[in-house]
Amino acid sequence: MLKRLYIHNYKCLVNFEWRLDGLQSSLLIGKNGSGKSSIADTLTFFRDIGRGENDVAALGREDGFTLSPLALWNGRRDSCEPMVFELDVELDTVLYSYRLVLDFPKKFQKLRIAEERLSQNGKLSYTRETAKVVIAREGQPDAVLGHDWHSVFLPTFQDASQNAPVLLFKKWLADMVILTPVPFLMTGQPVDRLAPLKRSASNLVDWVVRLQADSEAANQIGDYIREVFPDFKAFAIRKLDRDAAYGPEYLFLRFFDEQTSEVPFFLLSDGEKCFFLSALLRASTTLEKDSFCLWDEPDCHLASHEVGFLIRALRSLSGQSILTSHQLETVRQFPDEATFVLLRDTHLVPTRPPRTLAQLRDAKELKGDLSHAILTGDLYGE
Repeated sequence: MLKRLYIHNYKCLVNFEWRLDGLQSSLLIGKNGSGKSSIADTLTFFRDIGRGENDVAALGREDGFTLSPLALWNGRRDSCEPMVFELDVELDTVLYSYRLVLDFPKKFQKLRIAEERLSQNGKLSYTRETAKVVIAREGQPDAVLGHDWHSVFLPTFQDASQNAPVLLFKKWLADMVILTPVPFLMTGQPVDRLAPLKRSASNLVDWVVRLQADSEAANQIGDYIREVFPDFKAFAIRKLDRDAAYGPEYLFLRFFDEQTSEVPFFLLSDGEKCFFLSALLRASTTLEKDSFCLWDEPDCHLASHEVGFLIRALRSLSGQSILTSHQLETVRQFPDEATFVLLRDTHLVPTRPPRTLAQLRDAKELKGDLSHAILTGDLYGE
């Protein structure tokens, strides 16, 4: 479970710390530009590291963005300060604390790793400053080695212990599901059946194929889909022309009627595609007790009366989930203690530390009706 996230000097997030102790399901709200997607970006960087990507310049590239220091966004190369990323994750009673610091010295063409550190329950696994890595070894002298200063060390680090706890941490990072779906790109056509799910969910069908390999997950997908589409029967992946020897394959959904018709996935509406994606997500989390998902605005393609159902379904995920939203109905589905508000006054100042609705009420900064405060922008200081 993600316990803590710290971000410094990335976009609008400066000295930004978010604690999630004990929260299995939480909500992030805030006006546009307050940093919700920047948090998703950061978790995407960590996810890519877990998947074995060690080139700093390549982190996030698969999802269409890359790391860049805040100072560069403002055109001030001479005043470029380091970026700091930290997260604390608890898995099987072990607290993993990982820290990555990136800087951009003069005459460099891309970011350099200034510092990197991993500890387990407060005990160092390794520490690093620029190109020098020191690996802690119990009962033996520490191992010292050099490493490319543009390359993250964590994917390279091998755990020598018998139960391989660091491998468990890297797997948790790799299995994080970070979603900002783009329904237009969800064509229902397989891309690479070995590739992990992209943030855009454009390769959703590849995920379907892998989940089908597990009989329990495959059955649950159908059950979850029928909660939304009662006439759903099954799905299949085949060519558009059944008799064609060659050609691309597509995902088809079968529905009950007098003749049991098939509908290609690409003909579904944007909202229906998101409902289908949520069914896959719910089925996948039953396979991993420590699953994690961040879904950026899952309600943006839904009708108002459909929002509540989807949010309740996502809140019931067996693992940890974080949602972001602008919708009042979504806010209503979360308790005040699990709803975090991001506030940012102008584009020239960073986002303030997140506070829950409960904290805002206790501080008398949220008065009266919550619905009115959200709809008028009073909650965000507008």
